Amino acid sequence: MAAAFELTATPERRARYDITVYQQGWRLGGKGASGRDANHWQRIEEHGLHVFMGFYDHAFRLMRDCYREWKDPHAPFQSFQDAVMPQHLITFQEQEQKPDHKGQEWRPWNIKPLVRAGLPGEGASLAEDRSYKDMMRALRDWIFAHAKEAEHREDVLRPLHEAGESIEKLPESFEDARGLDAAKGFDLLFQAEILKGLYFLEQAQQAERAAPPPLEKPEPVRRAQLLFRLGVAALKGWLTDLVRKRKPLDFLLIDKLDFRAWLRKYGATPADAQSAPITALYCLGFATLDGNPRSQNAQASAGVCFHVLLSLLFDCKGAPLWKFRAGMGDILFAPLYEVLRARGVKFEFFQRVQSLGLTPDRSRVGSIQLLQQVKLTGPEYQPLIRIEVEPGKQLPCWPSEPDWKQLVDGEALRKKLADQGLTLESAWCAQQVGERTLRLNEDFDLVVFGISLGSIPSLCGELLKADKRWADMAREVKTVQTQALQLWLTCPIAVLGWSAGPTISTAYVEPFDTWGDMSHLVKVEQGGTGPGAPKSIHYFCGALPDTVPLPPPSDIGFPARMARQVKRNAIQWIMTHLKGLWPLVNPSDASSGMDWRHLADPSDRTGESRMDAQYWRANIDPSERYVLSVPGSAQYRLPAGGSGFTNLFLAGDWVQTRLNAGCAEAAVEGGLNAARAVLKRHPPMPSTPPVPAPR
Repeated sequence: MAAAFELTATPERRARYDITVYQQGWRLGGKGASGRDANHWQRIEEHGLHVFMGFYDHAFRLMRDCYREWKDPHAPFQSFQDAVMPQHLITFQEQEQKPDHKGQEWRPWNIKPLVRAGLPGEGASLAEDRSYKDMMRALRDWIFAHAKEAEHREDVLRPLHEAGESIEKLPESFEDARGLDAAKGFDLLFQAEILKGLYFLEQAQQAERAAPPPLEKPEPVRRAQLLFRLGVAALKGWLTDLVRKRKPLDFLLIDKLDFRAWLRKYGATPADAQSAPITALYCLGFATLDGNPRSQNAQASAGVCFHVLLSLLFDCKGAPLWKFRAGMGDILFAPLYEVLRARGVKFEFFQRVQSLGLTPDRSRVGSIQLLQQVKLTGPEYQPLIRIEVEPGKQLPCWPSEPDWKQLVDGEALRKKLADQGLTLESAWCAQQVGERTLRLNEDFDLVVFGISLGSIPSLCGELLKADKRWADMAREVKTVQTQALQLWLTCPIAVLGWSAGPTISTAYVEPFDTWGDMSHLVKVEQGGTGPGAPKSIHYFCGALPDTVPLPPPSDIGFPARMARQVKRNAIQWIMTHLKGLWPLVNPSDASSGMDWRHLADPSDRTGESRMDAQYWRANIDPSERYVLSVPGSAQYRLPAGGSGFTNLFLAGDWVQTRLNAGCAEAAVEGGLNAARAVLKRHPPMPSTPPVPAPR
């Protein structure tokens, strides 16, 4: 969508490019697609918990520009500022010894990170080469602040100040430093300051380790000491592995290392590397193939994690996180769809890509095989519905299933798919009414491939054989299944013992290690206001261990089996672990983790059966799998304009970007880069012919 938006940004571009989007199923958005369930109070159903981080400059600019152009006087949100809300509170979950030393318990670590002024998408950012010295000064000051909170003595603080002085003497920019190399002794002085800084940081670490531990550390002091140790280790690694090589923001230099191993290399203890703030980064990136972000199999690129960490700590504007005021599909993809349609972009829904074929010389994409899933009753499918979210205001939304009335034999198809436990978005759904082949120079000239990485082995077999880089990318850039759970409660969350306010919480117990309080969505759904109506909404998500081997498409029962497994996972997790988050979820029965009456259920069932009124999903389809940032994989990501085939451009969070992480910011950047590559090779014609020079 970002590529289409950029390619149609001006009248000249719209005149140059005739764009058609081919989409399987009935809605746009990929992993960010959401739906409204008409059978359950038009509630929002997501693939998982989606929030934007405060440094997502590309994504917020796209939203801002889209909303400026989108003119819907009946919509409740008239600008991108209306459509999002700041989330200041973040919670890490720590497992610590109980006060009586009899076992362990989970304790919330609530933080409100400092942020920069302004809104995301405005001004300079780390992604746009903000001075590395600004970021390094910020990290230095952050370490100083935690050293004081940790009540460290002068033997720790003194070398810290000395290290800070050495950092201050480093060049502001290495663009300038290259010009200084001719000056006698510059490189020696530069290396000397690096070594001095590292020496004093090592002295601070040794002094901190040698300090006699108090018998009982107050929790704020203990946490400040942890953050101090992590900060010093990260600063040492930054100076050694990036700054010393004059590439202070080239995070690819440490991509081959696991983040926890990198921190340990520079002085963090094993316990520090497994602590809640670090585990939170692993949970954020689903950085595990076995479902446990604390296990030995949990691997995350040091370069990606350090880049994200610096951005979260020092580059967020307005708030560290931003929530959508409705579903992600409602807020982002519905306005994008309407703006693109108004610009002349065509959309063909229910078209599943089967394969890409190459020309005989293997230099270009020569054909695209499509499977047509359904026949329409009209000339064009109308995908959006309008939901009243306040008097006189209707929000365009995507439904959670197709409008069967617009499909030939739609009701029969609905019943068939329901019996099979399938949808038209499932790779295990063979529903089709025909096939078609798009051919080069007849149906298309250029291709922007935006299907996610997990689908490449099945769709791009010819490309993998023709170009080793494609095979390397498919093998080395890993993906993982995920699972999601949404609960609607009949009471505010404070009743269940959570009193800190709306939060995004992470680093808790698998398989649902991340929780987001999304209760602000109650007013944009239609759950009513009675005693049993939803009063709060909560999203949970986590990694889902891979199914090996993955069943073939002929095993049409696989999606239903996985959905049942996620439901079992959810019930077991609720019964065993929900009390660790919400201590009063069942105060009358210590043996049970849930009073099921707290779950909203229009059918008013009893006990565990009220779970049937909640929502869960297994994200198992190849295009739904989360793209990981495993150590050493960034080098295998292909750039948007570097597919190796002259008419093929790549878009998504799986291509090479500045972040190289699975997130909306990388997806938007990947799409924009694809559009820019198209514009560079096939520029639009000028709107008016150039004036001839006078003779």
